[in-house]
Amino acid sequence: MDFHSAIEQLHKSKTHKEFVKKNAKNCFLAHAFVMLDNGKEEWQIGYFCPKEDLMSSFIIDKEITELPPAEVLKSHIAIKALDPKEVKIDSQEAMDIADKTRKQHYPSDVPIKTFYIIQHLSEGAVYNITFVTQRFSTINIKILAKDGTVFKHSNETLMQFDKGESSDKGK
Repeated sequence: MDFHSAIEQLHKSKTHKEFVKKNAKNCFLAHAFVMLDNGKEEWQIGYFCPKEDLMSSFIIDKEITELPPAEVLKSHIAIKALDPKEVKIDSQEAMDIADKTRKQHYPSDVPIKTFYIIQHLSEGAVYNITFVTQRFSTINIKILAKDGTVFKHSNETLMQFDKGESSDKGK
């Protein structure tokens, strides 16, 4: 499945239509989160409701499941609306670019888990792809969704997250 198919499936669902009736003026599309597990993708589409400071998410599968609204992790970065029209490259192309970048810059780090978020950052719509590796590190690669440009990559050990340090600042 790709981003636009997931959005289309969600928008056609009764569950989403009911959500929009109640929340159209208060919430906006914020992200798509995808967990890759043994070749299977699990899609979640999230809507941010700023008044309540809550994220409402939907699991995209044969049936659409609405998850209970959840508090948002506090960050210095404001959550911005994601415009689907800004997502021009598909998920497979983004993953191919990320995998090529990972192999080029971090060839000895073998991923054991992969997930990504399509979100709006200051650069625009972005594929924010993370590989968790056998060495207990995370490789993060940020790719512009409009054209596939890698604009940042890094490799951080899980132990360094507590200290706020980074082993590789990337580009």
